Amino acid sequence: MPALGQRVAQLEGQMQDLAGALGEVKRAIDDLRADIKADTRDLRAEMRDLRAEMDRRFGRVDQKIDRQFTWLVGILVGVLLALVGLALQVAGLQPA
Repeated sequence: MPALGQRVAQLEGQMQDLAGALGEVKRAIDDLRADIKADTRDLRAEMRDLRAEMDRRFGRVDQKIDRQFTWLVGILVGVLLALVGLALQVAGLQPA
């Protein structure tokens, strides 16, 4: 059986190895955190840009729908007036 001094020296060596490995793990975790933070910032910036682009496109679609709705209402009012005129003419209330 090794002497107490040898056993202590062996344990100290193992502890130093473990401390070194633990330091490497800590550095790897710190690097991973930094990468995740950077990726999160990039993702948020891309999402912000995407939202802005979607807002612009939906704004254009809204304008187009508004114009088409205005035309549709105008056509429907014209058809309604034509039908009312036709009904009055058929009823004999309006000269031909």
